[in-house]
Amino acid sequence: MKMIGLVAIVASLINVSIPFQSRAETVLSARDLFDACTRADMDWISFCNGFIQASNDHAVRLGMACTPAGTTRTHLVEIFEYSAARLLVSQSELGDAAGLEVASAIIGAAFPCN
Repeated sequence: MKMIGLVAIVASLINVSIPFQSRAETVLSARDLFDACTRADMDWISFCNGFIQASNDHAVRLGMACTPAGTTRTHLVEIFEYSAARLLVSQSELGDAAGLEVASAIIGAAFPCN
């Protein structure tokens, strides 16, 4: 996966998103999602698995991703954790974006519809 392409995809999502201030209290940020997904606690692991599955479903439904049959939730979470860790360092402002948008963009970059 090319990081520059991923950063461009995620950044473009943020540019067309609702201003963060108006949704800050009701939308899980990418930074908070990453934090939840990297906790060694079964409740958070289950939460992360469900959230990333929903992000995958969202990306597939919108035509952003073509996730191959047989892809496991564990693999989707690993892709998110790996990519988000790098994105949050290289473009820290992406941490304030909606977790759903960032996770969906990461999945779309990993499984593009060609």
